[in-house]
Amino acid sequence: MGATPCSTKTPCLGKGDLTNMNPDLIRELERRRSMFNKIVQAYPTCRNIPPSFLRSLRVSGGQQGIYFDKASTSGILAVNESITVSILHTGHHCPDDFSDSYLLYHYPDTRRRGLDEAEIRATKNAYNANIPIFVITYSQENPELRDVFLGFVEGWDDASKVFLISIGSHWIDSRETPDLLSEELPPFQLTTQRQGQESTFSRNRNDQPLFRFRVFQRYGPKCAVCSVDRIEMLQAAHLRPVSRYGSDDPRNGLVLCANHHLAFDANLFTFDDSSLKVVYRPQGPYANDLQITVSSLKWLPKRPHQKALAWRYRYWKRMVGL
Repeated sequence: MGATPCSTKTPCLGKGDLTNMNPDLIRELERRRSMFNKIVQAYPTCRNIPPSFLRSLRVSGGQQGIYFDKASTSGILAVNESITVSILHTGHHCPDDFSDSYLLYHYPDTRRRGLDEAEIRATKNAYNANIPIFVITYSQENPELRDVFLGFVEGWDDASKVFLISIGSHWIDSRETPDLLSEELPPFQLTTQRQGQESTFSRNRNDQPLFRFRVFQRYGPKCAVCSVDRIEMLQAAHLRPVSRYGSDDPRNGLVLCANHHLAFDANLFTFDDSSLKVVYRPQGPYANDLQITVSSLKWLPKRPHQKALAWRYRYWKRMVGL
């Protein structure tokens, strides 16, 4: 399950304010609003849309991952700089990348280096312009058709090579939202009360892409206990899990590769909250068996919160009978 295109149940992304926009940007905003209105008139739910229709509106570049329509957007912010109009989310990466509220969109990585760099800059320009973009996905009912969402680029992490995009369904001109990616974190909370707690085993809970983004941003795109640094193989692990009301504060998380995330959730290892050392069950398996290559978390530039580590250590000892 993902977000619902053009659903009245999905909240607006924010409130518009045109007072500080330059005339060229206002014209581009009106062009996008017109495109959105034509989509809604022809396909009120924004589902199951033929790709040819989106191309005819200049919403989409077909199979092009990031489409910035150079003819219409070049020069609005700076000479020879374009602004992304739409992105195509194929779902080829981690399922946690897409939810009702957020999308993690991976930087293009093809042999066309110059075009990749232009697409990345254009998407960053959508953030700088505070202008909505179209998020296009394959229809769940018919992969030959497309579903359309509205989004805003909230930020990016060059180390992890991902954009964070908020998802909504109603047209707005621009959004006024808190800085989701500020390095200044609020006072730590280990637990949180979630709506629909009985459903939190779902991998598509609303804020998982945001948690994943913030964990990568805090610790960097590398497994905390081995050398794996391919973003496609990395996951954001909760120390106090969601099933135990654990919060999505990045200090309640760590980056682990898929294998070590499974081993961590299976309580095959944990961390001593005082020494930060990796700890194993008395009967094993041990470091060599699990291919863990570090002895502690002291190498990390930033650490998880001590309360999160302490909760996990107590939980682990109870689960393994210590």
